[in-house]
Amino acid sequence: MAWALGPRAALLLAAAWSVGLATGTGITASSTHFNRAEYEENQIITSLNNCPLCAEHEPCLMSCRKQENKGWGECLDRCLGDNPMLLETFKGMVQSSSSLRGFGS
Repeated sequence: MAWALGPRAALLLAAAWSVGLATGTGITASSTHFNRAEYEENQIITSLNNCPLCAEHEPCLMSCRKQENKGWGECLDRCLGDNPMLLETFKGMVQSSSSLRGFGS
């Protein structure tokens, strides 16, 4: 069934499913709508939890992005500014993501 969506969509769904299994969360897939930008944003935020050096920064980033609705650039500067290596790494992730480029500077 997933291949009816095309190989790229099937690959994204498989990746989302495997991430869901690894993190213990369930993922509900719909063949009618896949919000790539939301998925990529959540993956970037979640990746902070998988990084031993940056897990404590996740609450700040979640609050800045989800509650305050600030742009990626402002949130990354605020939440990761104390670690230049992490800041540049996550800025690179956001810039390389096609659907997140327009989310603030």
